[in-house]
Amino acid sequence: MWPFEVDWSAAFRVTYQYLTDVFVNRSGGEQRRATRETPRKVIEFTSTLMNGAQLRTFNRLIETGQNQLVVMPEVTCVARSAAATTLSGATAMSVEAIPAWLAAGSEVVLAAGTRRAVASVSTVVGNLVTFTAAIGAWPVSTRIHPSRTGLLTAETAAPRLTNAIAQVSVQFSVEPGSESYAAGAASASLNGVEVFELQPNWSNAVDVKHIWPVAQVDFGTGRTLTHRPVDFPTRLHAAGYVGRTAAQADAIADIFHRAKGRRGSFYLATGENDLPPIASLTAAGLTLTVAGIDTYDAYAEDSVHRAVAVKLASGQMLYREVAVLGFSEGNTILTVTAPWGVNAAPSQVVRVSWLLLSRFNDDEITIEWLTNEVAQAQLALQSLPVVAPSDYLALRATVEGDNRVIVPGDDRAVVYLG
Repeated sequence: MWPFEVDWSAAFRVTYQYLTDVFVNRSGGEQRRATRETPRKVIEFTSTLMNGAQLRTFNRLIETGQNQLVVMPEVTCVARSAAATTLSGATAMSVEAIPAWLAAGSEVVLAAGTRRAVASVSTVVGNLVTFTAAIGAWPVSTRIHPSRTGLLTAETAAPRLTNAIAQVSVQFSVEPGSESYAAGAASASLNGVEVFELQPNWSNAVDVKHIWPVAQVDFGTGRTLTHRPVDFPTRLHAAGYVGRTAAQADAIADIFHRAKGRRGSFYLATGENDLPPIASLTAAGLTLTVAGIDTYDAYAEDSVHRAVAVKLASGQMLYREVAVLGFSEGNTILTVTAPWGVNAAPSQVVRVSWLLLSRFNDDEITIEWLTNEVAQAQLALQSLPVVAPSDYLALRATVEGDNRVIVPGDDRAVVYLG
C-alpha cells in the first residue's frame, strides 16, 4: 500500500494510452484499428515526507518493494461515508453518493487521516455499501477511493530537503487489464455519431492549423512537378479544456475512452460564425440561407464540410447534416436532412458553425488534476472527410487505350503504363 498523501502544490497527472493502427491510402483516406481494448494508464504525483517517521516508512517500502506490485488509491475518484461505523465487526458503510466506479466486485481503499485499508465491495444497495469482510470502525467522512494495482517506476527520485524531509516524485503504472472503463454516454449525437460538446478554455489561444499535403517531383534542378492526390483539407484543432467539477473532468476522459484514442470519430464544431443566416429558420423548414454564392462555390463539392451546428440565443444547440448546397437569387442555400424544429429569426441565431467529422490526433491523453475536483487537459483533434475520398492516383495508372475515368477539372499529370 502506498501510505503517503498527495502534495497538491504539484499537479496529479493521469495519462491514458491507447494504440491505434492507422492505414492511409494515397488519396488521404483512412482505416483505423484499435489494438488495445483498455488503455495503458500511468499516474504521476508528488508526495512530501514531512518527518523522520515518514521518511523511514518510505525507505522501508522502496528498499524492499520498489519492484513489487503496489496498491495505490486513485485520490481524484472519491466518495465519502455519511455516518461512522462504530462496530469492530462492521461490514457495511453508508455513503453520501455512489459514483459509477463504486460497484459490486470493485476493490477500494478506505482512508481516514493516516489510516488506510483495502476492502472488496460485495453489494451496493441505495447508498449502503456492503463489503465482503469486516472493515472495522471508521469515522464519518471516511474517504473511499478506487484501488489500483501496479508498479512504481524503476527509478524513483526522492531528493532530501533536510535529513528528515524528502519530496518523492511518484510514477505509477497500473497493471494492464486490471481496470475496466465504463465511459458514460455521449451528451449529444447526430445520426448516431457523437458530437464533441466540450468548450475550450479561452484563457489560452486555440491553436488551429490547416493542412493540405502535395506530392512533388523535384530532381534538385530545373522545374518541379506537383501532384495533388489528396482532394480534401485537414483542420487541426489544439486547445485546453477544463473540468471545474469531478463530473466535468471525467467527461474529458470519457470521450477519449469512447473513441479509444485515434480509432473513433465524432463531430466537432469550429465554434466560429461560418454561416451567418440572412433568413429565418422555421420549425418545418430544411434550409439555411447565407448571403452570396461564395459559400456555394467553396463547399458544394466538398467532402469535409457536410454538417452544421446552430447556436441559438436561448443556448439551444441544433445539429444537422447538410444534404446539398445550392444557390438562388445570388445567395447560398444549404438544405439539411431534418427540419429545424424551431422558429428563429437571424437575430436569434448566435452563430452557425461548420460541424466537422473529427478524431483525436494522438492515442495519449493526460488529465492534469490541480485539485481532487478541478482538472485540465490539452487535446489535439483533426478533421476527417465525411465521404471516403477517391484514389485518383489509381485511376491514372491505366494502360494506354483502356477506358479511364476523367475527374472533372483534373489538371494533374497522367502517367500511362506500357
